[in-house]
Amino acid sequence: MTKQLLQDMKELYGLTVKEIFRFGKSVNATYKLITKDGEYFLKELYFFKGTKKEHFFAQVDIVLHMKKKGLNVLTPLQTKTGGYVGEINNRYYLLYPYHEIDAPLNNDDRLNFAANTLADFHEAMKDFETKYEVQEKSIEKDVDTITLLTEEPKTFHSEPLVDSAKKTKHPLKKEFIKELPFLKNVAIRIMRHLWGMPFTEKSLLHYDFGPHNIFYSKGNFLAVSDFDFSHFGFVEVDVAKAAKFWSEKEDGTIDLRKFRRFIYVYSKQRNMKIDWGVYYGLALFIVMRRLVYATNYTFTRKDLKFLYDKDIKTLHFLMENKF
Repeated sequence: MTKQLLQDMKELYGLTVKEIFRFGKSVNATYKLITKDGEYFLKELYFFKGTKKEHFFAQVDIVLHMKKKGLNVLTPLQTKTGGYVGEINNRYYLLYPYHEIDAPLNNDDRLNFAANTLADFHEAMKDFETKYEVQEKSIEKDVDTITLLTEEPKTFHSEPLVDSAKKTKHPLKKEFIKELPFLKNVAIRIMRHLWGMPFTEKSLLHYDFGPHNIFYSKGNFLAVSDFDFSHFGFVEVDVAKAAKFWSEKEDGTIDLRKFRRFIYVYSKQRNMKIDWGVYYGLALFIVMRRLVYATNYTFTRKDLKFLYDKDIKTLHFLMENKF
């Protein structure tokens, strides 16, 4: 793969790479490239389930729109043919100048700044347009995903988790069956808090707005990064997920002060009213949905029990600490 990558860099960007270092595991493979002309950061783009190559080009349009609106963002370098996405034989890349990025830091100052930055992002992206397909998610339809616990929604191509549990030999099976009555109660509470609730407005959502994607270099804010999961939807969903990122603890619990603080700062910046019942339901939903996905993958494809272990603790915490 390294040989192929080096050839691609030469053909796409005219770069002769002397050294290459791969960063830690992530959804997309990322590298530091060293050439005689300088250092670069390379992102090799991955096809998520249902992703089309047009999604990669839409990400570039997101970046260019943000830049036009005056938001801090890293712009990919252009290929020899003038495009921003390196495309060759069904392989896709984004290449950037290399920056030394500070380790993610989560304190009140960074949290406040992140909440205001997300508010600016949503405001700037309300008029975003692209000729490429960008998914739009309805919260009503999205809530259906949690019913994979007991039945098969029309949007899924996998069997219910209860049936998968009967077939699997994975040790998670016993724990999942034990927790199933609790998880059904979580699903009921989510429905009570979210079904039919009024949301404020739609915009392009970032949907991965955690400390890991707010880049600082030498203590100074550099850019917002990573639009792999961006889609159109209600802003409260994005805010709730970001608030979770900025308030979650290693033991699976949530710092409720930080969670509320993030939402308060965001809402003040955009002059929005806060419905804490909606945000509580969204917090449950976001955790529950990932747990369902992780359990499904663990039973049928890839072991993601570490995500289940974290999410089940978070759900127990949230069910016991309603805010």
